[in-house]
Amino acid sequence: YGLNEKNAEKIAKANYKLIICVDNGITAYEAIDKAKELGSDVIVIDHHEIGDKINNAVGIIHPIVSDISPIIGSGGFMALLVSKVLLNNYDPYLLPLAGLSTITDCMELKGYNRHLVRLALSYFDNYHFYQLESLKDHKLIDESTFSMEIGPKINAVGRIYENYQAMKVVELL
Repeated sequence: YGLNEKNAEKIAKANYKLIICVDNGITAYEAIDKAKELGSDVIVIDHHEIGDKINNAVGIIHPIVSDISPIIGSGGFMALLVSKVLLNNYDPYLLPLAGLSTITDCMELKGYNRHLVRLALSYFDNYHFYQLESLKDHKLIDESTFSMEIGPKINAVGRIYENYQAMKVVELL
């Protein structure tokens, strides 16, 4: 649920040198400064509102800061694009996750977002990824499957459990 100074310290103690924040971090000024002070570089992939200044991350991928309009997608969508560029490939499982993040982050379903969600639903229906299948209630696969069945279950874990128990969702996904 975002980079903070305490997590930056834990990451530094684990000797990680790169932190990639997805769907958060654009306003994590103190945490990014702390991470840099402790020897970790930070890349921010985010779409949320920019604060009154730009943070000191070594890289920022943001629709406004990076001037990548018309792609104003969810953090998950932008992370999918970054992985595609870096790896020149992507795992088909990442498409439904990006589509899920687009729906659950209430992104406007037009342009690239609309195409992504259509493709994500198609992949979800064709590949039957067990991680996502285990979270749905009905056989029908449509955008409401993401918004009303899967998304709330994922989001609820972080709001109900404390500490790192929410990592169970990360392990499932």
